[in-house]
Amino acid sequence: MAQQNAFRDPAPAESETKTPPTNRGISNELSRKLTAVSFFSACCIVLLHANPRTPAASKAADTFIYFLSVVMTSFAVPLFFAISGYLIAKKTDSGRFPGWYPAILKKRGWTLLVPYLAWCTVFAVLFVPLKMLGNRLTGKMLLDNTFLSSPLFSFENIGCVYGLFLSEYPALRTLWYVRNLLLLCLLTPLLFPLLRRRRMGLFFLTLVGCLYLLFPALYPFFYGPGFNLQGLLFFPLGIYLANYPVKQNSFCVFRKVLPFIWVFFAVLSTWFFKYSGMTHDFSMRILSACVITGVGSVWCLYDMIPAFRRLGGLRVSKDSFFLYASHLLIMDTVTGSQMQHFLKQKLHVPELGVYFLRFLIPLVLSLLAAEILKRFLPWLYRILTGGR
Repeated sequence: MAQQNAFRDPAPAESETKTPPTNRGISNELSRKLTAVSFFSACCIVLLHANPRTPAASKAADTFIYFLSVVMTSFAVPLFFAISGYLIAKKTDSGRFPGWYPAILKKRGWTLLVPYLAWCTVFAVLFVPLKMLGNRLTGKMLLDNTFLSSPLFSFENIGCVYGLFLSEYPALRTLWYVRNLLLLCLLTPLLFPLLRRRRMGLFFLTLVGCLYLLFPALYPFFYGPGFNLQGLLFFPLGIYLANYPVKQNSFCVFRKVLPFIWVFFAVLSTWFFKYSGMTHDFSMRILSACVITGVGSVWCLYDMIPAFRRLGGLRVSKDSFFLYASHLLIMDTVTGSQMQHFLKQKLHVPELGVYFLRFLIPLVLSLLAAEILKRFLPWLYRILTGGR
């Protein structure tokens, strides 16, 4: 997901004369904030995927689930893009250091490409056989819900597992972000010169922002798993803010009002999707506004809520990347359709109860697995998280 140190305190600075510094301009407090915000966003992504994707019998429950899992959590991945752009700009001084590009590609090979390939392999070696066994025991098609097609051993399935087709999601769907981030890192020699200039950077961000708001479903390549407009807006936004940071005491009134604007757009977006009868594209424009205000709101709320600030000091807050990469495998294995049916039909658990169990169980098991690996198999944890 995010690159080198998005989910941990940055390492001490290296020599500024030979290699890009690893902690240039990042204070301990900012590092703690990045850790807390990243962990909160990772938890929100778990909540996003807890959505059962089938309408609830109760209209109120269905609306509530949609509000939380589709609308309110939509800020999370864009915020990761922004943090990643900010960090890569800070660590390279926006490309001003000689030899920064080969160094960044080498570093991202370890922090992004290695865990990407590792998690793809975990999906193929562990998840697919377990899913096939479950399908066989329940009388389903052998490859049902594996995102693979028959025959099992084919180039098409290899491409699906490892995300070789940019127009499609990898089989482990959460990894699309890591792949996108790798692609965006390749573009940094083009982005850095644009965003080092204040007016040029603002023009670029305004242009991409307008496209994002007006054409949120711009096909075929800028929507979903390709170079989507979320990445092309928020990753450069992070780079720009690294060059031109906003002072802590500026826009005080706007910072306090922004979370209320976010909630307003969230309620409005839910209403448009569920009850207004408007077209999907028009409703997506409202959701895009909700995403933009959500990214800014979560960043500001850290400074307003003491409990939020304490997140950065938790041991598990360093496990954000592992949580992001692993939760969907656990969710699909432990709380899949069969478990949901059992909870509803046999134990008579309410729909909202099943929904929150789909959130809490993968969250707890993912963090528990991360802590166990760190304690007993630290080398494996480092591979799965790119050294985080």
